[in-house]
Amino acid sequence: MCGIAGLLDLKGHPLPSDGLVEEMARRLVHRGPDGEGCYAEGPAAMRLRRLAVIDPLASRGHTLRTNCDTEVVAHLYEEHGADMVSRLDGMFALSVWDARNRRLLLARDRAGEKPLYYALCGEKLLFASELQALLASPDLPREIDAAALPLYLLHDHYPSPATPLRQIRKLPAAHRLVADRGGIRIERYWSLASSWEAPPWKESQTLLQERLLGLLQESVRRRWRSDVPAGVLLSGGIDSSTILALVCRSGTSGPRTFTLGFHDPDFNEAEAASRTAFHFGAEHQQQVVGFCDLAEALEELATKMADPLADPSLLPAWLISRFARRTVTVALSGEGSDEIFGGYPTYPGHRIAARLAGLPAPARRLLASAVSRIPVTHGNHSARDLARQLVEGMQLDLIARHMSWFGSTPPLAQERLVTEEFRRAAGEWDPYSAVQASVNGISFRDDLCRIMHIDLSTYLQDGLLTKMDRASMLHSLEVRTPFLDHHLIEFAARLPTELKVRGAGTKILLRRAASRLLPRNVLRRRKRGFAIPLARWIDHERGDFLEAHLGEKRLREQGIFEPAAVRSLLRQHIDRRADNRRKLWNLLMFQLWYRHYIEEPVAAARPARGQAAITVG
Repeated sequence: MCGIAGLLDLKGHPLPSDGLVEEMARRLVHRGPDGEGCYAEGPAAMRLRRLAVIDPLASRGHTLRTNCDTEVVAHLYEEHGADMVSRLDGMFALSVWDARNRRLLLARDRAGEKPLYYALCGEKLLFASELQALLASPDLPREIDAAALPLYLLHDHYPSPATPLRQIRKLPAAHRLVADRGGIRIERYWSLASSWEAPPWKESQTLLQERLLGLLQESVRRRWRSDVPAGVLLSGGIDSSTILALVCRSGTSGPRTFTLGFHDPDFNEAEAASRTAFHFGAEHQQQVVGFCDLAEALEELATKMADPLADPSLLPAWLISRFARRTVTVALSGEGSDEIFGGYPTYPGHRIAARLAGLPAPARRLLASAVSRIPVTHGNHSARDLARQLVEGMQLDLIARHMSWFGSTPPLAQERLVTEEFRRAAGEWDPYSAVQASVNGISFRDDLCRIMHIDLSTYLQDGLLTKMDRASMLHSLEVRTPFLDHHLIEFAARLPTELKVRGAGTKILLRRAASRLLPRNVLRRRKRGFAIPLARWIDHERGDFLEAHLGEKRLREQGIFEPAAVRSLLRQHIDRRADNRRKLWNLLMFQLWYRHYIEEPVAAARPARGQAAITVG
């Protein structure tokens, strides 16, 4: 189930043999290189790129005739119909055609680890694992969804169900789409609302630590199971190190680990990861990269990201996936821990900002004046940067403050950046619509729960998980995320807030539980994230490359962004009057996408030299 593509005639007419679904699947070869399955009869046609896993239904009397995991889903559907998705565990995106009842089921896993796109084109419903597969249809217009641009500018990605193109949608995580004679309906089959609204756990911290480790150990055990070589993507931080410890605890001796380092020492975590790997006796491999490697990754990804993503860590994720794929086919990664256990420094930051907002006006003005004099740096984010963010965010409401810290381009900056003509053509311009939609109808115990749910529903689903899925799958590497087991997510949502964030401390319970497994130096390391020297890279590449994509002539021809505003962002950044790395990267990734998928559709469909078998448009 690594790559799927299909087509359904909603009126029930037989489909022509025009090769469309075959071409859609061809663009997904990288997602499942081990084989292909196909079905075509009457109004439905489907193809998949195969990934084999262990089946669970033989003991229930179902006779399995193939070695393909897809057959397991079919037998489960026989027993439970569309409700069978609630019984699935782990990551998936699937399609089931029920020929007897003329019903199509599409579904996506609870956390959003695996993607699924769909489009209505006349009387036909198209669907695929990646947006570029849908673009194989000559009848699908490449029309920008102008109303979704403010979401991208704020979030650095398009939150589900939005995409950059008006007629293509993303099926949100934990949802299913059913198309039958009654029409098309999209339903949520799992929600975290009841866990947020339930009373917090009353057990002792010792018992909660044991429950946490038990759930995570079981999740690691299931996700480590593989008939192909597996490893761990290791940063040296608490999340991936805990996963490595539990892999070893389950009986694996000398597991493979992989780390990416940078020549820039301000961003290099390779040494810390190496020490952790040595502690656990891992077979450790590391690769150190520089600006040339990042440029290579950008050149490759610019033509393969049909759903633009402005997370700079996409580049190192692509590089480490390529590096790991030389020796393994499956890798475990630590995504999701920060969102469910409270790991971001912004979480305690909200409490501090709220206290600052209660200071007398003269004191607030004094603070604002002080942070305005903090020099702008182009290194990794430091305590000085956090101080500036705290003071700048103290007067904002909860959501506006959070998105000013997590997002790239807030609403006021968007008004200056986007041309009035484009904003007028978009109609409604609401950057916060996805955030508000994610929390509607849920009664949270406190503001931290609300913020963590926003991050789970937007940043994790459509940012971090999209990044890791695309970066790894382009190299046919399957990355599995033990922290996103839905039993563990539900458990974490009911933890008392003080066991997530206390004072300036984060991930309180996880750290205490992990202290049973990890050396002290790992537990004490400051969170750094999978960052790259982006600000310095912009300085390094500010010549012809940036001019080609963000120059005045190009922007005027395009008509979306104000040339003067973009020029001001770049000038301020170069002069170190402001740190505009994220805004500029956001714009650059959009411009690269626009050139390849809007201005040059012919070039987008042409296979890359020497890679015709895995070109994705």
